[in-house]
Order: sequence, then structure tokens, then C-alpha cells
Amino acid sequence: MAGTAGFVLPGVYPRVLKRQKTSFIDAMTYGMAARFAEVEVDIHTAAVKVTRITFIHDAGRLINPMIAEGQIAGAIAHGIGNTLYEWMAYDDDAQPMATTLADYLLVTASDIPELVLGHRETPTTLNPLGVKGIGESGVVPIPAAIVSAIENALSPFGVRLNQFPVRPRDLSELLSTARERHERVSHETKKA
Repeated sequence: MAGTAGFVLPGVYPRVLKRQKTSFIDAMTYGMAARFAEVEVDIHTAAVKVTRITFIHDAGRLINPMIAEGQIAGAIAHGIGNTLYEWMAYDDDAQPMATTLADYLLVTASDIPELVLGHRETPTTLNPLGVKGIGESGVVPIPAAIVSAIENALSPFGVRLNQFPVRPRDLSELLSTARERHERVSHETKKA
């Protein structure tokens, strides 16, 4: 019993296998990085443009730096998509509303900003190659870096974000609320 074509069921090995070795990795290694996002926010259209991502990481020993940079660039692209485009909407009956790529937007090459990448190699002693994780360090924290940059850009308005993706309509609503608050405070100050 070999299972589905291309897959082998656990505990059942093809007859051509003569030797096997099973390894358990008890000591996990994790890559580390620092990331910074620079953005431009148009307060009239609520459009956000990521202009630069600076990403310095330590993934242990880099066996192939070119592949490592490709993994990081791809992960950053996913992070940008998660932050600004990929909205999975549902109606009140829990039916998906984003059923095509016209509704569920994806990041494209033209959305990728200047990437400034830096490497630090601190090999781990927990595996023979001295490698650590690399791809996750690009995708997971990028939304936080971009959201923080947007909040920083909009700090004069007191805008705080509590979800992503950061859609222009949501950002426009937050800016509108901030303007109304500002006008109300100005009006009350003038009356006093």
C-alpha cells in the first residue's frame, strides 16, 4: 500500500529503499532580524506606498547568499501583501465575498519597494550546518513594521490601526474621524 501517487504513507516505505535514518531535532534554531519600513501616505486618498524596507538578519551560516536574499525578498513581498492587499471578506452568512483575484488583491512586482538587505552570520551550534530559519523572519514581522510606519506618518492625526490589511477605505474613515475630532476640539477651544 503506497498511498496516493507521489506520496508514501507513514511507516510504509517503497521497496527500493535499502537504508533509512530518522532524525529528531529537539533543539530548534530561530533566525533573528531587525526590520524597518518607510512609507508615504496620501491623506486625501488614503493610499499607502511602501518606499523602502530595510532588513538586517542573522540566519546562521548562509550556504547560498543569493538564495537567502531571494527567500527574504519573497517573504517581504508576502508581508506587504498581507499588510496592504489580501483581505478575505465574508458576508453575514459566513460566505466568502472575495472569490476571485478581482476581489482578493495580491501584491505585484510594482508594489515592491527598494529593499536594503544586510546579513550577519552567527552559526548555531545546534545543528551540523550552523543554519537557522530564514523565510519566516521576512514575512511575519513586516506587517507590524509597515503598520508602525503608517501610524508614525499619521501621528499628527492621532490615527491608530488595529487590523490589517490596511485598506484605503478603512484608513480614509480613520482620517475622517480624526479630522472631525480635530475640528470639534478647535471649535470648543474657540468657544472657551
